[in-house]
This record gives sequence, C-alpha cells and structure tokens, in this order.
Amino acid sequence: MKFFAISTCSVALMAIAGSLFAQAEQVVEGRDSNSVPNSRPTNFSERPDLAEQGRHNLNAACSRCHGRDGKGGKGPDLTTGRFRHAKSDDDLMNIMINGIRGRGMPGLGPYDDFWWPIVAYLRTEGEKNKRLPQQVVAGDALQGYELFKKHQCASCHWTGSEGGRRGTDLSMLAATPAYVRQSLIDPNSQIDGEHQLLKLLMDDDQIIEGTRLHENAHFILLMDQQENLLTIRSSDIAQINRPHQSLMPSFKDVLSPKDIEDLATYIFSLSKEQAK
Repeated sequence: MKFFAISTCSVALMAIAGSLFAQAEQVVEGRDSNSVPNSRPTNFSERPDLAEQGRHNLNAACSRCHGRDGKGGKGPDLTTGRFRHAKSDDDLMNIMINGIRGRGMPGLGPYDDFWWPIVAYLRTEGEKNKRLPQQVVAGDALQGYELFKKHQCASCHWTGSEGGRRGTDLSMLAATPAYVRQSLIDPNSQIDGEHQLLKLLMDDDQIIEGTRLHENAHFILLMDQQENLLTIRSSDIAQINRPHQSLMPSFKDVLSPKDIEDLATYIFSLSKEQAK
C-alpha cells in the first residue's frame, strides 16, 4: 500500500487544469459561456406555468445548496427578491451559467431553456417576499467571540486571517441564519458534501480517515486531522466507508439558546459581506 502527500500548490494546479479543460470543451463545442442566451421568454412574469417549471428546475439543480424551493440552506435564500451579485435578469442568468468565483457558486453551463424558468420563478417569488422581514441574527457578537474562542472553533474554520481549513470558510459564509443555528445544534442533519468524512480500510489493514477533497476512479485526495493532504490510489483501498457524520460536534447540550444566538451573530460578523 502506497500513498503520498501533495502540496496545496499542487491541488491549486489541478483545479486550474480542470477549469482550463472545461473551457476547452466549450470552445470545441462552439459555445461562448460569457454570453447570455438570446432565447429569453417574453413576459415570463405573467406566466405562472413557467414559474412553476422553474421551481421544479431549481429543486433539481440548486436545492442541495439553496434549500427546497430556493428558501435557503448553506447558500442564501433566493426567494427574497434581493441578490448580492445580480441586479437584472441577465445577471441572474450569467451567474447560473458562469458561477461566482471564490463564492462556492459553480458555473452550470449555457442551458438557457432550463435556466430562464428559474429566473421566472425567482422573480415571481421575489415580488411576493421582498416586503417580508429578512432573517437576522440578534445576539451579542462579543459574547459570541468568547464562545468561539472557548470551543476552539478556529481549529477547523478559517475566519479571514487565521484558523483551520477542514471546515467551512466563515469569512465567505453565504448560509442563512437558520442553517447556521441548526448546524450548531444538530450538525449531522445537514452535512456539507464538500466536507464529507471518509474512513478508508487499506489492503494492509491500516485505517485512514480524512475529509474528501477529490475522488475519481484512480485516486482519492484527503485532508487528515493535521491538515496534511494525502493522495491515495484506489487500487490500494480495500473498503471505503462514508459515515453520515459531521466533522463538527453538536453544541445542543453545551450551549443555551442565547449562546447559540450569540455564537451565530459572531459567525456572521466574520463574513466580508453580511448575510442577507
């Protein structure tokens, strides 16, 4: 059994190579990913059938991050009528096609007939909901900071200037307050696929645990407890276990409801752009 460590720089180069490969595919197919499709429906806000189709499309493509019907999860609520990175319908289309670099939002390709109904749904829901109060956190950020230090949350979470990298980058947080509160109370209820724990039984009976960063038919890239990056050949693995277990402990029996709100308030204060 053999495995070897790989540097963070190498991981970055792998990601760049994948991106360039995807761009090359688009060029070969004659597609320009930076252009908005011309087949935009007219008066779609007056077509409830199109909005309903958009709701189904959204649940199929976006609910993993943005929750059922786009009501919010680890990604923001899309039905409020308020968007950080979009002012127009064309902006929304471009985000779905090209993604948002550095924000965890991938580009999903120029499939205009699929995306325009989602725009119709979001605009329809936004008109209904934009006058409703936003979800907010109303705790004491200073008390939350003390709790954050006490429970060593920075050992796993990056805060913008320091911290660990095994958990969510809190300086780039886009989740809803409800999602954060639930993650503190019952982290196993909503495990982020980007932080999936793997337990590998190797051919020589060694057990290796870590967070899955990448996986294909030939190898698995893991980050272990010490944030070492390990590339393990699939041919050396006897068994892969994927426990439904979050890397984060539950604070349900440790923190009071007020503590939860204080900690959530501090967590949101770390974001360079406040959650909306």
